[in-house]
Amino acid sequence: MRNRRFPIGCLALLAGLCLALSVAPSAAAPTVTDCDPEYFDRDKDKYISRAEYSALVVFLEKAGPSACRGALLEKATELAPLIQKYGFLLVSQLKIERPKATPCNFGVAFYLRATGMDLNGLACNQPAAKPATTTYTYDFEAGISKVVLDGIFAVRLLEPRDSNIAGTSAYWTLLAFTEADGTYTTGSDPSGHTRFGLIGQMSFAGFMGLDSHVLEIAGFWHSDMKLTASAYGGKISWKPQSARWNLGGYIVDKENKYNYYYWLVEANLDVFHVDDPGFTMLAPDTDYAWLGADIGFRSSRKTGDFPNIIEISADANYAYDLKSGNDAYSLKAGINLYMDEEKHAAIGAEYSYGKSKKSLEMESKITAGLKLKF
Repeated sequence: MRNRRFPIGCLALLAGLCLALSVAPSAAAPTVTDCDPEYFDRDKDKYISRAEYSALVVFLEKAGPSACRGALLEKATELAPLIQKYGFLLVSQLKIERPKATPCNFGVAFYLRATGMDLNGLACNQPAAKPATTTYTYDFEAGISKVVLDGIFAVRLLEPRDSNIAGTSAYWTLLAFTEADGTYTTGSDPSGHTRFGLIGQMSFAGFMGLDSHVLEIAGFWHSDMKLTASAYGGKISWKPQSARWNLGGYIVDKENKYNYYYWLVEANLDVFHVDDPGFTMLAPDTDYAWLGADIGFRSSRKTGDFPNIIEISADANYAYDLKSGNDAYSLKAGINLYMDEEKHAAIGAEYSYGKSKKSLEMESKITAGLKLKF
């Protein structure tokens, strides 16, 4: 019987997941948000300079409606003569009495996205995201079916919880997920991979000039598109977020909510052990420890009376295997034409090139089909 070994890195990741999810909810320390003048004091000197004041006004005028943002903007407008005369304001002068918070609507507990970068079970409102791809072809002459899948489906198992960890406010939740990226054709070998597992997501209050930091810890079973391969492991990821920098999100333009762009950045360590590579190019009885980064770009436009929304996307990732010294990379670029203003369904095309760290199969292909997101 084969001796099943679990990589030490996976044990550490799963232990971290258990620790993160075992933290008992408690009264959280107040988090600085864009409703607080401290948020705009970028150099943390307790003064609002002319530049910081201008950034505050531009942000609040462009941002979507919010009771507390409106109160802060009104206060800032009242103090405009002082900033013009003295060149600065005390942060304390801009303090407002917060309106009673509106309960956060987390919406549905089901997510269908293109990549793990687009998945955020902690977002108060359903954020913009790249949709998953699905195509189906049936050849009547040959009697062959072909299915192409590229996306991640997740179910949030817990409503986001608010906890205080080492004096820092944090939100966390737990999701079950299944991920697929590849092609399944009857009567021939498949390409690509699948994963099934759990993801713990935790969002910490911002530092380093960012709004927040999302930490993800996952445990999973890994296979090919026919589920003949067998591998298991864990992954830890860090996603920085800053609306003012269009990183991980963006400031909603109340004049045109359909026009925006933003970036996604993720640093990760993906560790797994392969028992049986199945139809992938992974090696049997081998450990992998991929250290890498993913970068994504999303842009949406709606022009004039044209009823559809056009979205373009680009993704790049690079990973280095700490065990073997090999590397893997992939590049993707696509365009989608949405059929509804809520952006649930689209017709789109995407070009992919590179070698995935999850299957080590080289690809260069164009995929066109139905894109879905919820």
